[in-house]
Amino acid sequence: MIRGKVLLAGAALLFAACNGDDNGIVDADIPPDAEVDPDAEVDPDAEVDDADVDLDADIEDGVAEVDCEDVVPDVAIAIQDNAFEDPDNGDQTEIEVGEIVQWQNNDAVEHTVTSGSPDDPQAEQGELFDSGDLEENDDYCLEFEEENTFEYFSRSDPDNMRDATITVTSE
Repeated sequence: MIRGKVLLAGAALLFAACNGDDNGIVDADIPPDAEVDPDAEVDPDAEVDDADVDLDADIEDGVAEVDCEDVVPDVAIAIQDNAFEDPDNGDQTEIEVGEIVQWQNNDAVEHTVTSGSPDDPQAEQGELFDSGDLEENDDYCLEFEEENTFEYFSRSDPDNMRDATITVTSE
């Protein structure tokens, strides 16, 4: 009878983990056919190799792409008349760590928001971020998590839309 209760408890934990129930259980990719071993022992003193844990999987070099529909941007930059236009600073934007920037293409032609400079080697362009082609009314959002200055340009008009920057400072 005890074995049956342990199996039931294990199944309940597995169910909670798979359904995002926040009872102290970390969400994990658990196969639907996974079996719970009621005799398995957990070593509370086991060490975790930091190389196996990536807590900031979505943040690369201080920048994370976020879904514009899920956030309220701190700064909105319009892409119009073949230029990046921050209403306060033109193409030189200053923000604080943790803030979100939204670009919206208001031009009838496609543009990109691509990290780097058109003068950089091709392999380095877009290394930190690249929106891909933004059609008219498309938007692109990034969250900046580290102090730095990020240069960007548009691949579709690198002669006119270049040398734009996001400068991120600490709070």
